[in-house]
Formats: sequence, C-alpha cells, structure tokens
Amino acid sequence: MKRRLELEKYAPVGYDWRHELRFFAGGLIGALLYSLLRYGFRLRSAYDSLYYLSRTTGEKILREGVIMEDFAVLIDKYLLAFPLMALILVFFAALHYAWHRRGSRSDYTMRRLPDRWEMHRRCLTIPLCTALICLLAGFAMLLVYYGIYVFVTPEQCLTPGQWARIWTMEVRP
Repeated sequence: MKRRLELEKYAPVGYDWRHELRFFAGGLIGALLYSLLRYGFRLRSAYDSLYYLSRTTGEKILREGVIMEDFAVLIDKYLLAFPLMALILVFFAALHYAWHRRGSRSDYTMRRLPDRWEMHRRCLTIPLCTALICLLAGFAMLLVYYGIYVFVTPEQCLTPGQWARIWTMEVRP
C-alpha cells in the first residue's frame, strides 16, 4: 500500500502551500546551479594553472613544485545561496502566522483547539523542514565539491589539512 504525505495538515487552513513548495524547489535548483557553475569554473581554472602546454608534443605537463589553490579559497562564497535560501524559507513561517490573523482571525479559533500546538505545527513545519533540507543540501554539496577537489588534484599538488582549513578558515596566503 502506498502512503502519501498529506501536507494539508501541516499548512495553514486554506493556504495554497503548493506555491511555497514550487518556490522552494526553484530556489534549491537555482542555488545548486549557481554553486555548481561557479565552483566548476573556479576549480577548472585552478586545475589548468597546474599544467603548461608543451610546444613540441602539445600535451599538458605538470609544473614543478606548483601547489593547488586551497579548497577553502576555491569554494569561496559559492555555497552561501543555500543558507540564504533557508533564511528566506523561514520568513514563510511569519507569513503563515500572518495568514491566520487576516480576515476572520482564525488564530483565535486555532488557540481554542484541544491540541494547543496545532497552529504552531501548521505554521512552522513546512518552512522549517524546507529550510533544513536547504542546509543539508548545502552541506552535501560541500562534501561533493571536496571529493571532486581531492579526486581531480594530483597528489603532489595537494597541501595537507585541506578539510580542517574549511572549518578554521586558515588559508595559505
């Protein structure tokens, strides 16, 4: 038997939550494409600077003693679209509370329900879950980008401790 998630019980009564989920999907895809393209071009540029083209054979040859740019420098601010999207989605929680206060003021009715958390569940669940998904997607992309960085970079060009430098913001000059 196939179970469906009924999002109507997690949205304000009468609120069209489908528009909000379309905004979420579009924003998440936009953040993903922005970070993917910007990081991809930056990584490609840094990778190409490790090599020079031989005039005689026409093949790429690794430069002597060259070191790849640090991952923390390469990633720059390209993942900031994910937390920004999460912050915008949390704004929708305030919009949900405002939805209950308009017109017939259903917030008073919601407060009198036997389940006193019903209004908060309807106002906070979708925005907080989608914001959490955005943050998790940003972290997943960080892991993917780091994996690509380590896989693509020749071992002799890697500086040790790249992963620790992300969290301490210690970068080489």
